[in-house]
Amino acid sequence: MELLMVLQPKAGLGHPLILHALETAVNVIREQKCIGIGSFLADYILDRVLENCGGKYHLIAVAAYLLREVRENIDGCGKDSTIWFFGPNDGVKEKISYSYIDRLEHETELLNATMRDVFSYATDIGNVYDNSDFTAIEEDARRRRLSHKDALLEDKEIKAELQDQDNEGVDGC
Repeated sequence: MELLMVLQPKAGLGHPLILHALETAVNVIREQKCIGIGSFLADYILDRVLENCGGKYHLIAVAAYLLREVRENIDGCGKDSTIWFFGPNDGVKEKISYSYIDRLEHETELLNATMRDVFSYATDIGNVYDNSDFTAIEEDARRRRLSHKDALLEDKEIKAELQDQDNEGVDGC
């Protein structure tokens, strides 16, 4: 049997501690850890989207994206997944609502579309001996990244929801 466990101390008494149990061994996890049949895909995704200094909402969005991708690509994974956020020092844990997770999953679909577009443009290089195409490709990819970021930042509903959750905490299901 393999398990991941989180020990959440009371406020002011330290950081959450993640333990990985496999058979009779228990180890403290210092980085991220994925277990189960979807762990290889989850590790691959985390290597590409997890920001070392990402804040609370970045971590929640990464979790929603990761769960969606694993659920859609690995049979038997992620059917009834729940996201919990454990505060770094405050002793608070929050269960993220299913409606919020669904909304984040929808928003992160844009990530896959953007990656497809960038890959398509990056590999449509024409004459490999002519470097002039690369400047146009890089500029187009940069413009698409900026417009995608602007579209997400301009979504007033998400900004308002994030602000409300920051002020009040995240409701359960």
